[in-house]
Amino acid sequence: MTRVSRTASLFIVFALLLSTVPTFVSLEPEPAWAAGEITTVGNGSDPSNAIVLPGDTSWTVDAFTLATDSGTDTVSSVSIGGSADTTSGSVSLVKLYKDSNGDGLLDPSDTLLGTSGFTASTATISNLAIDVSTSLSSYVVAYDIASGAPHGISLSGMVGVITSDAGNNTTYNDSGSATLTVDATTPNAVSSFLATDGKSGRVPLSWINPNGETTFTVRVLRRMDQYPVDANDTTATSVYEATETAGASVNILDMGLTNGQTYYYAAFTRDQYFNWNNTVAAGTTADTGTPIAVMVGDSVASVPNARVKGSETNREVGVFTLRVARGSDTIDTMTVTGGGGTGPTNISAARLFNDAGTLGVLDAGDTTIASSTFSGSSATFTSLS
Repeated sequence: MTRVSRTASLFIVFALLLSTVPTFVSLEPEPAWAAGEITTVGNGSDPSNAIVLPGDTSWTVDAFTLATDSGTDTVSSVSIGGSADTTSGSVSLVKLYKDSNGDGLLDPSDTLLGTSGFTASTATISNLAIDVSTSLSSYVVAYDIASGAPHGISLSGMVGVITSDAGNNTTYNDSGSATLTVDATTPNAVSSFLATDGKSGRVPLSWINPNGETTFTVRVLRRMDQYPVDANDTTATSVYEATETAGASVNILDMGLTNGQTYYYAAFTRDQYFNWNNTVAAGTTADTGTPIAVMVGDSVASVPNARVKGSETNREVGVFTLRVARGSDTIDTMTVTGGGGTGPTNISAARLFNDAGTLGVLDAGDTTIASSTFSGSSATFTSLS
């Protein structure tokens, strides 16, 4: 059947009446598209799915386009609908931006057009004045995640309704969005966290990493007035931060401290999505007492003077003792200094032994601790334990 307009149909009826031929013609209703222009909501370059945290802001969830088939329009409101989990309890604010480059991402050049909150599962952004023409224009929708958003829920959002001030017909093709999954869990805290007292100007720190996380980070902070309050305590000094292995025992040394000063340490953990466990794993205060004095003394044995030949090795030159007045200590470095011709020209290597055999004599019972070379008249042994 050939489609005709009302004017054409009446003209044919008049012509047929004049020709006195008894013919009947049916009048069809106007199609919807004939009533005016169409404003189309199209699907934009949607952002990728993402893991989000409670309290995160400006996460892009949807990208869409606007265009008319002819003429112009002004859109005064846009309504966003999401999944059953997408409510005011999980999304604290909905933001609409003009997407300056159409990439579906929130860029510094994008312009904020309006905001709204969810009522049930719909957020309507009103009081807009979006000019729409036959040229495609792009927009992005972003969510602020509520601080109390439950763990594991999935958030989405698509344009469901717009208001056309020109009274245009509307077509909705915004068919997809990103899925934002809320991760609200935190890793366990470290255990057995200790800050040992009694080291001169330094504090040994040790702890055991938690289990249950494949990728996590440990941050250790210190203060001099109280324990750090959380992982982002701006008044605290950062001592350590690194990606760790689950269940491992960790030992570090905090150096350059002031003897007699009390220090408060706390360790915090976070997962790969930056969920911080702000439970304070507190270390004991350190350097509160008088540092341990290490005394270097003469041995009951001595090494006699001797003549040596060139290329001789392991000739004893001195023997000494180490002791502390209380507790224990660890020696990290030791420097020996000689006189006369003592230096790199005449001595190719210096070695330090534990004199466990006959005192003052290098024998099979002695064990090597370290070796070094001379710089000037001194040789320094390092990495001792």
